[in-house]
Amino acid sequence: MTDENKIQQERVTIDFMDFFLFALRRWRIVIVLAVVCALLLGGAKLAVNATRGHQAALTGSALESAQETIADDEATIASDQVNMASYQSQVDDLYAAVERYEALLEQVESGEMTETTVADIISLTDAITTSRSTIASREATMEKGQMEIDTLTEEIAELTEQINGMQRISLRSGVVRRAVYGFVGGILLAAVYLLIRYCADKSVRSEEYFTDQLGLNLLSTLRFPVKKGKKRWCVDRWLDRAAGDYSDIPPEGQYELAAAMVQVLFPDKDRILVAGTLDSATLEAFCQGVQEHLPENGCTLVPLGNPMASAEAMLQVQSGPVVLAERIHHSGKRAMADLVRFLCLSGADLRGVVSLRGVL
Repeated sequence: MTDENKIQQERVTIDFMDFFLFALRRWRIVIVLAVVCALLLGGAKLAVNATRGHQAALTGSALESAQETIADDEATIASDQVNMASYQSQVDDLYAAVERYEALLEQVESGEMTETTVADIISLTDAITTSRSTIASREATMEKGQMEIDTLTEEIAELTEQINGMQRISLRSGVVRRAVYGFVGGILLAAVYLLIRYCADKSVRSEEYFTDQLGLNLLSTLRFPVKKGKKRWCVDRWLDRAAGDYSDIPPEGQYELAAAMVQVLFPDKDRILVAGTLDSATLEAFCQGVQEHLPENGCTLVPLGNPMASAEAMLQVQSGPVVLAERIHHSGKRAMADLVRFLCLSGADLRGVVSLRGVL
């Protein structure tokens, strides 16, 4: 039995491993916040790039070399085009001279030849003879220049495609980087949120509170399914086991253990009061489940309820031994401390507490 001096003042403490397990069991919140933040930041980056016509900053010797090559090729093309224009002008002049020469020959054949005509024919003959070889050479040069221009144009197109590909890669990497930042930020945000919830949670998180803080005898720990009617993932079952909420014993076996505990600890008692801060329906379900496994003429479990909330229950606390039934992660610390303090002051025969885990 405990006394009032053993009830220590409640303090807000943070056990790292307890908080870590608390956060892991809420892994869905962490994943959802992380994914949402990643999508928000990645989507925002993508929208900004699309709106501003973003051109990713490109660095590296390969890109600089490609840009320099394009500039050189464009300058070469411009020079070749100027030379080709000059060559074409000279060819046009030569063709004009040939036409003039042919016109003079027609004058000679028609008998209209003059001294000026003869001089022009001699001059044009020399010019045409000299220029024909030049025309052939320059036409070959023009053909070669055109081939070079075509080659350089193809090279520029390939290099431009490479640059665009590098820009797209840089753009994607920027979006992915922001998404990763958002994912990590979401995890940190979830950690802050869960830390606030952890510190604000005033429920009993382990049986150590019963024994260390309230000085109660821990009579038994019964583990029922964490959630009825809901399929649990393997990671949830693993976390339940790590937290001590999982048992291979089915609910009926848990009630049998509780009934055996009653028969061993209270062999000469015909009436046991079951009190607690839980709702009356949960206490009645617990008492009924245990009572079904007790002998018919044996001990009777009476669901007393919370004496702090019922005048009728308060008047009955001295009518027999009292056993508390409290549920981990549900029963409030302050309400329990008040109840135990009252039972100690009233002189009730408080034998201990039965810890309940899961849903009855």
